[in-house]
Amino acid sequence: MPLFLSLFCKHGVDNRIRFSVIILASHVCFLLFSAMFHAFITIKLFSAVLGSIIIFYSSKRRLADAQLHGPWLYIPAVSFLLSACLMIFIDIAALYWLILLPLALASLLLTYPGKAKNIRRKYILGYAGPVDLSIYKDKQVQANQSRVEPNIGGVNQPLIAEAELATNHYQHQAYQAKPTNSTSDLGELIRAKLLGKNSKYTLSALAAIVVLGIVITSLLSIDNKPEEPEPLVSTEPELNSEALERFNPIALPDEFTLSLSAYEGIFISWQADIVEQNTVWELKTGQGDKSCSHLTFNNQKTFRPLQVTVENQDTYIAYFSPLDSPDILNNIVYRGSFTLCGYDFSLKGTQAIIGKSNEYAKLLP
Repeated sequence: MPLFLSLFCKHGVDNRIRFSVIILASHVCFLLFSAMFHAFITIKLFSAVLGSIIIFYSSKRRLADAQLHGPWLYIPAVSFLLSACLMIFIDIAALYWLILLPLALASLLLTYPGKAKNIRRKYILGYAGPVDLSIYKDKQVQANQSRVEPNIGGVNQPLIAEAELATNHYQHQAYQAKPTNSTSDLGELIRAKLLGKNSKYTLSALAAIVVLGIVITSLLSIDNKPEEPEPLVSTEPELNSEALERFNPIALPDEFTLSLSAYEGIFISWQADIVEQNTVWELKTGQGDKSCSHLTFNNQKTFRPLQVTVENQDTYIAYFSPLDSPDILNNIVYRGSFTLCGYDFSLKGTQAIIGKSNEYAKLLP
């Protein structure tokens, strides 16, 4: 918990290593959250805001460590938040290259060394400030003291090790307390090379890398874009005028008529209530009066009409596929009744009438 609280501390200092770890972790965590919760904008936005707050406080402590002031306090956090918002609200993979901009800007703070008076502070995990992190230091000391050392000549080896540790500690402090020569510091040298006379070239190169990355990623995403599936071609037969022309009508006892198409598909027609629409049911669209979607015999055998239309506002005509003609005729001959469009029809006496017609008799199985 103290380690977490130290991330939001305003008055402490961060050395270079701690600052670099915080910056990298904030950027990587945002990218991971964006990938894991791609469809949840709120979660991605929360991770971006939280990361920018952590970066802001770490930048403040890093500047305090280097005894610097100015606009660099806001640049790393603001650039990170702006880049993250662009990636969140403009959902394009190529924009993830923008994450390099806040990383590059934040890395400039690593080129400033800690000042001598801050170096004398006792850093714990790269932090020195009001949040007490000594618990982590005590654990390390306890781990070192838990080792059992052998006695040589009656001398307790842990005491020797502790004395040597204290000597090395003071020698290390004396070495660190020496004034830092800025010309020999690697960060100072890098900043002088990149942001001195060559600052324009450095910024141009960084911008070129980001733009080139965005362009290349955009081109690759276009090439890998999945092809749109071709529209499905309907397998239902087209009902042209020739297919709907009726031949060989036979009037059956219960006031309905059988007819055949040019392809030997069966029509069932009857007079009923007056309706305005021309098409009552159509298999191709699956729309219309659902009671007309099935022809049901009294043995629960069903057949689906291709379409049901109305002529002269009162004559229903149901057309069936030629593939169903033998089975439909067989049920008309041997069953007792059927239902279609909510109307019940008796089949009494149909066998004798159909048996006299060669056109229909030859279709019986």
